[in-house]
Amino acid sequence: MEEKIGEVIKKIINKIDVVEERKIKDIEVLWNRVVDEKIRGYSYTVGIKKNVLIVKVDGSCILNEFRIRKEEIKKKLKNFGIKDIKFII
Repeated sequence: MEEKIGEVIKKIINKIDVVEERKIKDIEVLWNRVVDEKIRGYSYTVGIKKNVLIVKVDGSCILNEFRIRKEEIKKKLKNFGIKDIKFII
C-alpha cells in the first residue's frame, strides 16, 4: 500500500526531531563535563544552529566570564561538531 506524501514527510520530520533532541541532550551532558563547575550553574544549553551552540547565561557578569573562556570551551567541543558558541542573556 502506498503512503501519502504528507505522511512520509511527517515521518521524516519526526526522525529529524528525534536526532536533534538526542544531539542536544548529548551536548548538555558534554557541557556539564567541559565547563568549570564554578560557572556551569549559571548557564544552560538552548540549542544548536548550523554547528553553533547557543548557551543562555544568567547575566552580564557571567557572560563576560564565559567570553573569556570561550576559546578554551570551543576546543573541547570541536570534536563534537561545534564550531562556535553564542552566549545569550
